[in-house]
Amino acid sequence: MVAMVVEDGTGLANANSYVSLQEAEDYLSIKSQSAFDVWDAEVDQENFLMRATRILDQRAYFSGTKTSETSGLRWPRTGLTDRDGITVAYDVIPKPIKEATIEIAFHLLSQNVDPSVPDQ
Repeated sequence: MVAMVVEDGTGLANANSYVSLQEAEDYLSIKSQSAFDVWDAEVDQENFLMRATRILDQRAYFSGTKTSETSGLRWPRTGLTDRDGITVAYDVIPKPIKEATIEIAFHLLSQNVDPSVPDQ
């Protein structure tokens, strides 16, 4: 089993998730109690977060440039502004990236996708 390593904004070479388990739990508890109850089931939530991160990295287009060639993920990035034109700091994983990761992980869980099966 692969240990989850959360990107902290420094471009970790072994990072495999944009969010921590605590961040996901906090987000889903605010979203709705039923969502949190599904997430809180006896499942390996970390595998879902890692799979969601892989999906996002493989299928989404991101502007800007990775801050480190050795970064395990496509974030953090430089040369970006958010949708309001505000510069995104080079050492930040933006909130929309984190929320998208959680939403994808939750969708995979609610669709009974096996997170250990390779992406197709």
